[in-house]
Amino acid sequence: MAAKPDATTEVLTSPPADAMGPGKPEVSEELTTPTYPDPTDGGEGFDPSAGGYDPSAMGDPAQIMAMMGPFMAIFLIIGLLIAVFSIFCWWKIFSKAGHNGALSLIFIAGIIPLIGPLICLGLFIWFTFSDWPALKGQAAKA
Repeated sequence: MAAKPDATTEVLTSPPADAMGPGKPEVSEELTTPTYPDPTDGGEGFDPSAGGYDPSAMGDPAQIMAMMGPFMAIFLIIGLLIAVFSIFCWWKIFSKAGHNGALSLIFIAGIIPLIGPLICLGLFIWFTFSDWPALKGQAAKA
């Protein structure tokens, strides 16, 4: 097996003048392309300053968490406002259909992982196909 070269740059030279075609100016400078050692070769010669992954370049984790605090607080407040408004709206819907408005509190179960959305789906299905007491009263009047 051939040994890997130690060079950190590979020199590319310009093509011959006849390969560039007639009327094309000749490029005389050399182009260099950096090459980096392979970090999977057992770690020999791997230098993070040569362009590899350097976790210390990401900054202080405590400082990052301190910056995220206000964002998370606003996100939590907006989420709670949306949840409270949703429960209020469903309370009104259940009440107008003739059911107890407290059924809307079952939607709080939606925060339970895996089973919560199934509970909410079951409530939707039940509400859709149940007999609405408000409609029974209207049918008796007609």
